[in-house]
Amino acid sequence: MSFLDSYQDIIAPTLILTGSGTLWPIPVFLALFAILVLIIPRARGKLGEMRVAKWLARFIEGEALHDVILPDSRGGLTQIDHLVKTRSTLLVIETKHYRGQIFGRAFDAQWTQRLGRRSHPFQNPLRQNHGHIEAVKALVPGVPIVGRVVFTGTAAFPQGVPAGVSTLRSLAEDLRAELGPESSPAARSTDLDLAWAELKAQADQSPEARKA
Repeated sequence: MSFLDSYQDIIAPTLILTGSGTLWPIPVFLALFAILVLIIPRARGKLGEMRVAKWLARFIEGEALHDVILPDSRGGLTQIDHLVKTRSTLLVIETKHYRGQIFGRAFDAQWTQRLGRRSHPFQNPLRQNHGHIEAVKALVPGVPIVGRVVFTGTAAFPQGVPAGVSTLRSLAEDLRAELGPESSPAARSTDLDLAWAELKAQADQSPEARKA
């Protein structure tokens, strides 16, 4: 949503209701709008992450870290929504809480969210999660890693859901197909345990890391 759209849809009608369109409340509403622009996307993101965390606790037998910050492979930091140790692999999950229609292919740099007549580009979350996976690989090489992007809102994919993307409704089936049956023997459990211990040691959830 552009500033002009937001002004026309939200601020201007409020000004009319509160003061017959007088100008004196404008700074107040601009400040309020700026706060909402910052808070609402974060709140939506947290809602999506909470839904996935709840799903993982219910359906995945394993240990999980949520909203974790790890060193990346380039000397910086990366934030991972969900990092899970299962019987046979590590799961790296990026969560998106979107609505509307989503258009994008696996190798596109950007995808598009369409809400009515408005369109909003955003970074391809598969590419975003690939960076997370590379960071995990750099810290614990040699262990199996599976990445998924999970959409938790009401978003629809008119051109089909790209490979590597799930909704909460399809996540169980998608992971079952990728990880195999739960009865299959655990793969390199000792290596996974050591890798998980290293990831927990490297994990940073401090305010300083989040600011960085």
